[in-house]
Amino acid sequence: EGNGQVYHLPQDLVIPMPRSALARDGTNFPPGTTVLAVYPATTTFYRATVVSQARRMPNGEYSEYLLEFEDDGDADGLPQRPVPFMHVVRHPRA
Repeated sequence: EGNGQVYHLPQDLVIPMPRSALARDGTNFPPGTTVLAVYPATTTFYRATVVSQARRMPNGEYSEYLLEFEDDGDADGLPQRPVPFMHVVRHPRA
C-alpha cells in the first residue's frame, strides 16, 4: 500500500545484518557492548547491552545473545532477553 516512492541513502549509513548465525557472517559481541537488536516478538530495532555472548554450537552456528534493552525496566530492574545472533548488530554510535 505504499505510494511508490523510492528512497536512496549513502551506503555508509546502511548497517549490514548477519546473513546467518555462522561466525563468518557476523561478530560475536562481548559482554558490555552496546548493540542494536530486534526486540523479541517485534520487527523493531532497539538499543541494548550484551549481558552474555552467543555460544558457538557444534554445528558452527551461534546461539542467542542475552541482552538488556534500554528503557525495558521496571521496579525490579532490566529484564534479560534472549535474541538470535542474526538479529544483533553493533550500535553505530557506540
